[in-house]
Amino acid sequence: MHIVRALLLACLVFLPAQAEFHSVDGSKKEVDIETLVVPERHNIICFYSANNSICRALYPEFVKLGSRRLTEFHLVDVGTVTSPTSKKYTLTSVPYFVIYNNRGKLVSEGAPAYKQVTDWIAGK
Repeated sequence: MHIVRALLLACLVFLPAQAEFHSVDGSKKEVDIETLVVPERHNIICFYSANNSICRALYPEFVKLGSRRLTEFHLVDVGTVTSPTSKKYTLTSVPYFVIYNNRGKLVSEGAPAYKQVTDWIAGK
C-alpha cells in the first residue's frame, strides 16, 4: 500500500504544470463565473454536484485533459439545481460546461460545450 501511495504522489509531482484546477462552492452563495476567467488561458467552467456520479466520473478525465492542454478548470459545486448559482445561470441539470477562449471570450456553453470537452477528453 505504501508503494502505491508513493507512486501516486510521484505522478502528481511530475504531472505537467499546464492545467490549473480551481474549486468553488456555489451551493450557498451566488458565483459570478466571469470573475473566475483567467486571461490568456483557455477556461473551462464545469457546474457540477459532488453527489452526481457523472460529475465524479469526469474529474479524473479533467486531469488527463489538463496534462495535454493549457487550460484553467473551474469546478463550481452547485449542490442542487435550486442553489443560488444554479438559479443565476438557469441550470436544470449538471454537469454543465462553459468554455472561454484565451482572450476571455465566451465560445461555448451547454450541450455544445459538453460535446467539446468530451471530444477533447477522447483526443479529438
